[in-house]
Amino acid sequence: MRADRLVSLVLLLRQHGRLSATALARELEVSTRTVLRDIEALSAAGVPVYAERGRHGGFALLPGFQTELTGLNHDEALALLVAGSRRGAQVFGLGSALASAMLKVVDALPEGHRATAAGAAQRLLIDPETDLLSRRLVADEVPDAIVAEVRRAVFAGHKLRIHYAASGQPPQWRTVDPIGLVTVRDHGYLLATRSGEDRTYRLSRVVAAEALAEPAQRPDRVDLDRAWQDRSTRFRTGGDLVTVLVRVDPARRAQLVGTALAVHAEDTDADGWLRLEVTFQDRRHAEWALWQLATNAEALEPQWLRTALRDRAAATATRYDVRRDQQHTVTDEQIRELAATAKPYSLAVLRWGPERYRDGAEATELEHQRRMVSLRADGVIAVLCPIASDTLAGVAVMTVPAEQAKDIMDADPCVRAGMIVCEIYQCHGFPGDAIPA
Repeated sequence: MRADRLVSLVLLLRQHGRLSATALARELEVSTRTVLRDIEALSAAGVPVYAERGRHGGFALLPGFQTELTGLNHDEALALLVAGSRRGAQVFGLGSALASAMLKVVDALPEGHRATAAGAAQRLLIDPETDLLSRRLVADEVPDAIVAEVRRAVFAGHKLRIHYAASGQPPQWRTVDPIGLVTVRDHGYLLATRSGEDRTYRLSRVVAAEALAEPAQRPDRVDLDRAWQDRSTRFRTGGDLVTVLVRVDPARRAQLVGTALAVHAEDTDADGWLRLEVTFQDRRHAEWALWQLATNAEALEPQWLRTALRDRAAATATRYDVRRDQQHTVTDEQIRELAATAKPYSLAVLRWGPERYRDGAEATELEHQRRMVSLRADGVIAVLCPIASDTLAGVAVMTVPAEQAKDIMDADPCVRAGMIVCEIYQCHGFPGDAIPA
């Protein structure tokens, strides 16, 4: 409604002192021509608004002009209740009411507090992508002393020195120009510039902080919401982002979502587990996030992530291999106990004989193979290993003493035909070897 817009225009001029037609149009979300018509209407109604020409000109109210426009109407009061979510205010048709209500609140403040309140809106942004009733996820824990020091630098407009640990790197000292503080899903972020370049720092990674006396290089006016959205967009569309398909225990969904950049799709499997398509910053980020969930999640795609997690699990299992630990702690007494349980077995070494290529060799070799397989099935041969060699035909580990093994192999068709020469060796082994106990 035009009446609400005229009230907002007056309050904007009271708050800022002087604004150009372009700035007013941007704040009121109308055209410049509409602003000029509204200025004429205010003048006709007796509001002392005047124009100043020049590079730094604009529209202003006569000094000392007071209004009685600070009472909130129904929509403005309702808008304040959803002020934690700009998106919610827009969805429910309260966007303009929220802006008007905020202007009235600021206008009602004492003169000494008005500048501080206006500055706070340019330095603090709370949950721009959630609402006040959203369920908490995994919250960052930041020491109070660090938060207080960072906040002091932000509101004082001073440079800030932080000891910051970037992802996967040791902490390093750096001096930044603070812009504002943003909290998203219980994660706190410091928006700043460093050597003129935009930087975003996660507060939970700040190891130490020191507000300096030197003034920060900061724009006079900052739209913190827009700055956050711009940086978020650049972050999500740049780098080596990876999207993966994951199954996760519903009880651990919050942990997964809290570490991901975005969730694109979600479904429920027959066993009750959730199937999510999520995006991570890079491969290392995805592997780390899934590893933290242990057996409470499973990476389905892509294959490189499954392979990376499997290799990491195998390396961990090797590191903590109980059998390897036991090998290093075997005592003499254990060796003697094992030796007492040793049992005899035989090793048959089969070499090619002079009649290897005799007439009918193929049929004889097939008969030999059937016999060896039968002995394996009966347990007489524990291990049968053919060898591709010009001299060796194979080896067989036999569960019978050497004398019995020799009788068995002498009856082999290839041995009788001179195609294979068999050598028998007596051996001993412990239960648990290839020889059945």
